[in-house]
Amino acid sequence: ALWIDAVVRPLQARKPEGAWVLRQTLLRLVVRASKAELGLLPPLTRRAVRVPFSPSHAQSFNQLANLVRLNLLLADWNDPDHQESLLHRDRTLYARDLYLNVRKACCVAGAVQVAPTEVDLCEML
Repeated sequence: ALWIDAVVRPLQARKPEGAWVLRQTLLRLVVRASKAELGLLPPLTRRAVRVPFSPSHAQSFNQLANLVRLNLLLADWNDPDHQESLLHRDRTLYARDLYLNVRKACCVAGAVQVAPTEVDLCEML
């Protein structure tokens, strides 16, 4: 709540005090380094790891991913401003939580039925 009151709302209202509070906060958090010092960092390495899903686990995870896609598609069907969509800028916290939860879901063993029922789909539409 403090962050929203001190930074977000003033920035949205285009008030300079929001930028000032943000700058003061970043001054204490940002690590400063010269380009020469940055050259000493090791190069970035990326590694893709294949997760050994069992067939039932893979099916369960794919059902969850499909449910998320369906939600993104249908969440704001009748909303002209698209405010209910997780893709809307005001829903970034919910979108982040969803991303983290789906990412964690790939670590759960077993099969969970997450496919929506026809009744649920009709109600949503």
